[in-house]
Amino acid sequence: MRRLILMLWLPLIAFFGISLTIIRAQRADTDLLHVFLSEGCPSGVVACWNGITPGQTTFSEALALLQADPWVTALSTEQTVNATNLSWRWTDAAPLFLRAADSADNPPELWEFQGKVTLITLPTDLTYGAIEHALGTPVGGVFQVFRSNRPRTATPTLRESRTSSAYFLAAYDSSQVVFETHFVCPTPAILFWDARVTLSVFADTLMQGVPFDRYDIARWLYDAPCP
Repeated sequence: MRRLILMLWLPLIAFFGISLTIIRAQRADTDLLHVFLSEGCPSGVVACWNGITPGQTTFSEALALLQADPWVTALSTEQTVNATNLSWRWTDAAPLFLRAADSADNPPELWEFQGKVTLITLPTDLTYGAIEHALGTPVGGVFQVFRSNRPRTATPTLRESRTSSAYFLAAYDSSQVVFETHFVCPTPAILFWDARVTLSVFADTLMQGVPFDRYDIARWLYDAPCP
């Protein structure tokens, strides 16, 4: 009898153990994200990373901060007609969610215009579900779908039947902190929440006039534009 009771209880114990592990992991992601977005930033400033506030920090100040950062290596500067692009790679000291997304084709970077930093872009390995769990519902969003014009075969494959790509922008803090995800439409909800995000921090002047919509994820995913 004791053996039977134990066999019946084991799956339940395992379920609660897994649930507790997930909750702890989500809590760790939440704490890490809040620290990541606020460490080194002036009190009360929300659109900031690593002491760099777009619209306020000069390019020379940002360069000095990154050169002194143990997470940052291989700084590279590219001059365009009107702006300067500064990109880098992550060292082994950087958090895993940054290193896992590190790519020469899509590096972390910042842009300078007229002597001031205007934009910071940081690809991450964090999921959008973890972001919303950490920061709550965004103040607004942009959901766009781009449909492929490639002709389909007479019997479309699964890949050919899923030819619409989409991106989603979740805006926080007066739309100056934005998380961007990319996926294919139509998509199960689990893939949307599991999509990896790129963090962007903008100067407030860049976000003026951007048409962020009221957050309505149910309509975006299950009605239009991603049925």
